[in-house]
Amino acid sequence: REALVRRAPFEATLRGRRHSDEEFWSSVCLSPVPDRSGNVTHMIAFHVDITPQREAEEALARSQRLELIGRLSAGIAHDFNNILSAIMGYSELAALGLGEQRQKAHLDGVLHAAERGALLTRKLLDHSRTRDAVKSETADLLRVVEQNFQMTQRLAGPAIRIRLSLDSEPMFVRLDATSLEQILFNLVANARDAMPDGGEIAIAVSRMSAAPDAPSGPQTVRLAVTDTGKGMDALTSERIFEPFFTTKALGTGLGLATCRMLAEQAGGSMRASSELGKGTQVQADFPLAPPVAIKPTGGTTPAIFGHAGGARCLLVEEDALLRRASAQALQHAGFVVIEAPSAEAASRELTEQASALTLMICDMTQSGRPAAEVFALARELAPGMELIATSGHIGQAVTDCGPGVSLLWKPFAATTLARWALDALGATAPAVVADVAPLPALRPGAAAVPQPPKVLVIDDDDGVRKYLAELLELKQLAVVQAATAGEGLAAAREHELQLAIIDVVLPDGDGIHLLDSLREVDPLLPMLIVSGQASVESAQRAMQGRAAGMLLKPIAPDVFQRTVERVLKEGQLQRLQHKLLMARSEYQPLVLDLPNTERQFAESLAQVYVVFQPLVRAHDKSTYAFEALLRSHGPMSSPAELLEAAEILGRIEELGRQIRGCISRVLTEHPSRFEPVFVNLHPSEFRAELLLREDEPLLPFASRIVWEVTERAQISLREEDVTSTVAQLRAMGYRVAIDDLGEGYAGLSLLVSLAPDVAKIDMSLVRGLEQSHMKRALVSSLVSVCHRARTLVVAEGVETEVQATLLSEMGCDLLQGYWFARPGPPFPGV
Repeated sequence: REALVRRAPFEATLRGRRHSDEEFWSSVCLSPVPDRSGNVTHMIAFHVDITPQREAEEALARSQRLELIGRLSAGIAHDFNNILSAIMGYSELAALGLGEQRQKAHLDGVLHAAERGALLTRKLLDHSRTRDAVKSETADLLRVVEQNFQMTQRLAGPAIRIRLSLDSEPMFVRLDATSLEQILFNLVANARDAMPDGGEIAIAVSRMSAAPDAPSGPQTVRLAVTDTGKGMDALTSERIFEPFFTTKALGTGLGLATCRMLAEQAGGSMRASSELGKGTQVQADFPLAPPVAIKPTGGTTPAIFGHAGGARCLLVEEDALLRRASAQALQHAGFVVIEAPSAEAASRELTEQASALTLMICDMTQSGRPAAEVFALARELAPGMELIATSGHIGQAVTDCGPGVSLLWKPFAATTLARWALDALGATAPAVVADVAPLPALRPGAAAVPQPPKVLVIDDDDGVRKYLAELLELKQLAVVQAATAGEGLAAAREHELQLAIIDVVLPDGDGIHLLDSLREVDPLLPMLIVSGQASVESAQRAMQGRAAGMLLKPIAPDVFQRTVERVLKEGQLQRLQHKLLMARSEYQPLVLDLPNTERQFAESLAQVYVVFQPLVRAHDKSTYAFEALLRSHGPMSSPAELLEAAEILGRIEELGRQIRGCISRVLTEHPSRFEPVFVNLHPSEFRAELLLREDEPLLPFASRIVWEVTERAQISLREEDVTSTVAQLRAMGYRVAIDDLGEGYAGLSLLVSLAPDVAKIDMSLVRGLEQSHMKRALVSSLVSVCHRARTLVVAEGVETEVQATLLSEMGCDLLQGYWFARPGPPFPGV
């Protein structure tokens, strides 16, 4: 339509999926063709598949994120400690009750510090999230540089001074603040790496006039970052800064490619100039955008505008403190709130009263059933219900919970949640009232105080049950009592419990059998068995039911209280670990059913075997070495799933030793083979004391083994630990390789500290190499750097003859991929 109206070409970028569910990107240009009278008679469509280019851009964007997040985290942790100290200090003063006026000032201080903490957390989340494209927002570049001065100084380090040169008036560019911060931090990091002995970094923001040959052209804003390093000489320089460049003229590489991509997507440009002995300057130019109004930030509690008029809201949140604060804010906004501490409780509430519910607010990270199932059930039972998801996990997206769900990122203020809830209701709210008063300040010691842990005691003897309850209440614990298995199961469904204490003999059943029923309600509920008769059989049954312990009657008060305290602490730790695993694991079913995961892992571990894939010489395609790859005939046949299960269960070393044992047996069975064998190491296994043990299966073959280390080892270990480990391994005859070089920034840092014998270029840079000039430039740069360090270069993931030819021409020493051979039994030919 736009092409027809304007009678001019119209360009668009389209995103979709092929029949194989593979994502693709296309660039489409529609150009109208008019006749002599000016009427459009034809349309010409130009189509270009830009999938490889977009994949390269996304890979480059990810390549910078890891180290940047680490450094940002350190700076944010420092600031956050100060903020938490202020919150605790103001809270203690408020709790002293030093008069109403001073108390209000102290609570305002708590709120102000909490707002600062929320802003810091959002900054970290913004830098962590993967974004498909640059946001179409406008930000003041001058303000971004000023606000991040302390962060850039921390990033540069104590040996480097930051000097700012900024104009006085705001300079808005059409790019979001997070992208501008990413560009700024990356440029500062590059400048820092150019000056290992210290120096100065100058950061300047200035308005640039239109070009003399086009005085009416648009004005631009320039961000210039200059270091006082020695400058770059493409032939003789040995600085760390060199890997970030391909040629002196182009001046762009792994460090600057992401920044240049962001600048170009915003309509700008980037260039770098370096003079030997005088340092390097990188200039990023952005089109000047019209200024936008900035909302003022106040220090008072915001008002909630609107009233829900009694609409019923289901609030699903595991954290008790956050759930109570959110419920109070929603009630103040006129909602009737039904609280659910877990996904299971939410499902029961939905089943019983879905028709009466208007809104559901659900945290996406649940330790029981996945939140997606709760949202699906809500849509099924009440299709008209409004849905809001909350999350603090950067890896989640609102699409995880299906259509029609709004996503509110944590941390958020309780009043913000209330306003979101009112906005979700919109016109369906029964009675809308404007300007409801702000939430009243919480009194010290009121609802903000965490509730004591709740313990369920199930015993048919009234005297014993009341005695145990009294002992628990002396320890400031809340107690729920039940005389039968049925009453205990009903109480577990009604209350949010932290511990269950169960007598073995009950009027309506066996207490140990009750363990399984209670675990269906809460898989992480710790349980103690109480018995009046000691027997090996009852102890075994309690262990099989995964009881946390067993106590014999009569129970000494001090023993009982100590045992309860221990089990409660272990239970809290288990819940926290479980939630963290759920948040980070791609295989959430493995976390939800740990007993089944343990069983399947044990079966799969016993059936582990290895296959081999050849690495060929680039010049004649003869076999140089083989890489050993993990496989299993067990239920966890996917290597990724098996590794994830090993991480969740803390059995990485056991799995690694099993794999290395398989490799050792293969090498023993084939004494006539002499090729090197590449073996992958988990970062936690990259330790000399583990790999140099006398019983290490591969120690007899040390001269043939090449350990593959990923960039995660750089994050797990200090640089001196990496250097020491490599020296000890080499002394025994082992060699070391970097795996997945080019996938992330930390790989380059590891290249410097490790000085490896072999570097394997990640397959993400090899895929689409023939269509991407940028990928070819990056691979050439990496090959050049590695060769100067006398490091062999392997290109992984070679799948076509064209790729093999190009990589050989670029100087890669070795090639590996399906084009030559798929992984197979020892030892496949090319």
